[in-house]
Amino acid sequence: MEDWFDLAFVVRNIANQTPDTPVVMTTSHEGETLDGALMFLTEMAWPDDAYADTCRSALVVVVANDDWIASIRQRFGK
Repeated sequence: MEDWFDLAFVVRNIANQTPDTPVVMTTSHEGETLDGALMFLTEMAWPDDAYADTCRSALVVVVANDDWIASIRQRFGK
């Protein structure tokens, strides 16, 4: 899924001829624990300067793992 987001970002920039568009960061944490990936999200991932004043959210995608969904909801209070 991460690759799809990356590809869409690149295709949009090529189509619009906007090579200097601010970076949209995506990451994949295959082989890492859920806790490790969420620690990366909350402690190490920062928005591009162009988005710093308005970026107030992150997207976590979980596929077919109800335990992870429950853990994420508990961690973020939702």
